[in-house]
Amino acid sequence: MEEADPWREYRRRRNLSLFAFIGFVPFVFLLAQVTIWLFGTAPPAFVVGFGWTIFTAIAGNWFIRFKCPRCGNPFFADSKWWG
Repeated sequence: MEEADPWREYRRRRNLSLFAFIGFVPFVFLLAQVTIWLFGTAPPAFVVGFGWTIFTAIAGNWFIRFKCPRCGNPFFADSKWWG
């Protein structure tokens, strides 16, 4: 189902990508502090940090693959895997 306003989809993708990118350091830092306080160790924060890194890569890729509302081509990224 196509949305009526493609720029709303753009803003949703942009906001998720920014949240994933900017939220990484504070979230993992706070989680590390909590796990050190509760368990005396930080490895759970490393695991979550690795997962958040994957989340950031997927969200960023989803954002740059936004299709132009007029022509239908990717708005930011080339169609090649290295683009």
